[in-house]
Amino acid sequence: MHDYAGLGGRIFASHWHQIWLDRGPHPFPEVASFVDEDDINDITANVETSFPKGQALSEWLVNVGASSQPGRIALTGTQHTILTENPMYAQRWISTDSPQTVQYLSANTPLGAPASEQCGRVVLSDIHVTGSAAEGRDVSSDDTAFPEGCTTTDLSPQEKVLAYMLFDISGCVTPDNQPPVPPPIIVR
Repeated sequence: MHDYAGLGGRIFASHWHQIWLDRGPHPFPEVASFVDEDDINDITANVETSFPKGQALSEWLVNVGASSQPGRIALTGTQHTILTENPMYAQRWISTDSPQTVQYLSANTPLGAPASEQCGRVVLSDIHVTGSAAEGRDVSSDDTAFPEGCTTTDLSPQEKVLAYMLFDISGCVTPDNQPPVPPPIIVR
């Protein structure tokens, strides 16, 4: 995984996948401080707006109805395996103060290389994408086949975060401190 990311690969990892970073070759273990804590379940988290891509995420979440307050998002079923990111390698996107946790971080690879030499990207998330039954997010009925058994009509806030993360990880690798640039429009 380390070599794949360093050669330009894109990696999306969710909680429990942190072990591949935590126990990976140098400098992967230095991306973040990892913990093995109890799940924190339902939280309202901070969307980091101090960098251009985080500001864009915050605005997008409001625009798509995932958040009613810029810079904040309600999440369900969250995990607690990332304590804090190492800003030398990683960018925090979503976090909480109490308990201290990072819910979403990214890192361009090879880690520590100059930005002009980074062509891969790793995203690590402690956000589950399924909602809870308490919020009416049952995704299927045990008695009814797909698709009739599906009762969800919209994406949950964390599913919308996942959509954003997937677009971000698949785009051109640019430093997170640079504003996102829309792709050129090609007219034929």
